[in-house]
Amino acid sequence: MLDPRDPIFGRNRPGDPIGEHRQCHRCGYDLIGLKSGERCPECGVPIRFNPGRVGELMTEAPKRYLLSLAAAAWKLVFGAAGGVSLSVLLVLLLGRPTVLTPAVAALAAGCALLWWWGVMGVCKPRQTTQPTTVNLEAEWRWLRRLSRWSQACWLAAFGLIVVGAILAAGFAKQSGRNAGPGPVATAYFVAGAIAAVTAFAGLLPLAIFMSCLADWANDLGLGRRLRMAPFALAGSLPLGLIEIVLIMYSLGRARIVFIMPLLVLFGLGFLALFGYFALAMYQFASLCTWAVKNSDATSDRDARLGVAIAKRIEDGLAKPQRGSAALSGRDAPPAPVGETYDLSPLEGPGAKKPG
Repeated sequence: MLDPRDPIFGRNRPGDPIGEHRQCHRCGYDLIGLKSGERCPECGVPIRFNPGRVGELMTEAPKRYLLSLAAAAWKLVFGAAGGVSLSVLLVLLLGRPTVLTPAVAALAAGCALLWWWGVMGVCKPRQTTQPTTVNLEAEWRWLRRLSRWSQACWLAAFGLIVVGAILAAGFAKQSGRNAGPGPVATAYFVAGAIAAVTAFAGLLPLAIFMSCLADWANDLGLGRRLRMAPFALAGSLPLGLIEIVLIMYSLGRARIVFIMPLLVLFGLGFLALFGYFALAMYQFASLCTWAVKNSDATSDRDARLGVAIAKRIEDGLAKPQRGSAALSGRDAPPAPVGETYDLSPLEGPGAKKPG
């Protein structure tokens, strides 16, 4: 059971003074110089420990890492959108399997592959440009491993459903259109459902890990929403299972008229809770894209600043050279005129004063 008081959720604890400009999540007060666990001098809210920071922001990470992170985050968005849409269609087709069912299941498996590809990219160890005492390979290792292995279950789930759909379509062709999927295909469907539930539970550590990356980017609001996403996902899972059972139970039967209010109720509840996580995931992908753009802007600014500094240095070195050249082109100044003395010997035997 996940405990909100755990440090990964932002538990208050005293630490070293905050060495960067970090804003209070409530009033925006600059917290530099204060410690985690103390209270904001402006509004009094406790200063939360930020586990994702090691001294530099996400935008200061290597450009190649940021590009791969942004690409992986958008794979999550598109994989999830396609997978959820096709899964709804697949649930409707599984009650009365047709030749279209295996094709829809195969497309859903492709979306699951895109999703898992994105998870593998997002869950790479962080990279920093500055040396750090933090072991980035060991940092959040259990979150990254749980996310990777659990999300691989989506591939197993849709793979089993594809096989079950092919068997169900063949069984329906031999036994009649309303014969159902058959016992063997049903076993594959049940195994696929178990794998899907396992993968759905694995969204919890994935959301927590993405919240750590959001904290690293100093987007504390998004980090807080992603830390709340596991609780929304935990609430949406039973609603989704009930929705699937109701759909499977009511397909092709007159009782669907009476079950329709329950379908709408549980469906809206699932969409509201799962949509909370989906929106946070989209915002995370947008954050990664912003980090890439901000990194480019910072690099351009540093390049322009470097050119300006180099030009100033060149101008400064050229000024003495121009001054020396100007002096060498002028005529030499005349020697200063002072008093003159006649040093010739005096005439006569006696000394004479100068006239």
